[in-house]
Amino acid sequence: MCISDPNYPFSNNTKPKTPKTKHRKHALHRKSATFSEKVSETGQSIWNFTKPILVKTFKKTSRCVRAKTMKYLPNDRDTTLTIGSFNIANFGESKFKKESILKVIIEIIHEYDLLVVQEIRSEDFDVVDNVLDRLNQYCAEIGSFKYYSARKSKFVGSEHRLEQYGYFYNERKLDLISFGKFDEHQWWSTNSKKLFMYEPCIASFMYNHNKFTVVGVHIQKDSVVQELNNLVDVYDRLGMHEAGSVVFMGDFNAEGSYLRRKDVDDVKIFKDKRFTCLIGDDVDTTVVQNRNAYDRIFVAGEFFSGLSEGDGRVFRFDEDFGMSLKAAFKVSDHYPVGFKL
Repeated sequence: MCISDPNYPFSNNTKPKTPKTKHRKHALHRKSATFSEKVSETGQSIWNFTKPILVKTFKKTSRCVRAKTMKYLPNDRDTTLTIGSFNIANFGESKFKKESILKVIIEIIHEYDLLVVQEIRSEDFDVVDNVLDRLNQYCAEIGSFKYYSARKSKFVGSEHRLEQYGYFYNERKLDLISFGKFDEHQWWSTNSKKLFMYEPCIASFMYNHNKFTVVGVHIQKDSVVQELNNLVDVYDRLGMHEAGSVVFMGDFNAEGSYLRRKDVDDVKIFKDKRFTCLIGDDVDTTVVQNRNAYDRIFVAGEFFSGLSEGDGRVFRFDEDFGMSLKAAFKVSDHYPVGFKL
């Protein structure tokens, strides 16, 4: 195991060992953030990891007043990087306005330097921007050295069910290089069938002179084998293996009734030696009583070469925050998953 820090906030099956203080902080160092979005001449986001394309710059905006004086907490100078994914079930205006639930969500995001959120459902209420306001307000209130930025994808899915990805990242550790939704029509224009119900969202970051790409995914439960195999095709076709280090993370629905045992051998990403699976089949990522590893993390490339199978962790926030299972379920039916570098 490359993760040996006893204060690491995730646990597979047992209650995590955490300090008695209510808030755990991770070390940060200042980095200036640069932003760009790769776009085609028509203004649509495109992804090509091997060829130069047009770049459209945009301004960074601050939505929260920083605290006038910062009293840094003991662990704020830690130089590690914590990356995670969280399916916050049906996250919309109604859930945002429930203060007890929002407080838990904010504290969960603060555990990570980068968190990819799935199932943001409200088109009329801007969940990402409002969460970002509250998140940075929380950082200022507790004297955290962290300061977050966020990006949101376009809504993806079908006309009956649309959802959005949200990326929350600590800009004092990470520089965002590019961000956009995977446009399958550009790359598979002859294929009449959709590759993904919820097209993946792709973002590239720079950390300590290391570039890596994060692909946030939400696999449609009725097409698990097909969509998981399409992820490998995307990796190959977009030249991600040539671009460097990549992490696929999100709700894969990769177990239980959605992925039958007899179909597991047909999933290419499970057998492809280029990928390391950080969340195994024996891990429970659900808040409910059944044990399923729906949420997964797969990494590839030099930046993640120090990680081994099983190095991912589940953050059982109900145990860490002293919540009942019933109260945790109101937040989501999934636990966050993540890893630490």
